[in-house]
Amino acid sequence: MIQTNKCVDCGCDTSFGSGNFVNRIPALTDTHDGWMCADCQSMECDDCGELTLEWHTDDSGGFVCEQCLNS
Repeated sequence: MIQTNKCVDCGCDTSFGSGNFVNRIPALTDTHDGWMCADCQSMECDDCGELTLEWHTDDSGGFVCEQCLNS
């Protein structure tokens, strides 16, 4: 298992000072033990189409952002 500071999805640097350190989350794949960057964690809201880190599932199983969930 390779341990890395690179995003296990896109490969961008998530180490301290890279600009991607704050919102990284631990991630594990078959070959890498590392992190996932904010861009790869984000989901597109099914209602407004905006990318968001703060997503939720609605009653139909879709992904919605915090703003659309509360409206």
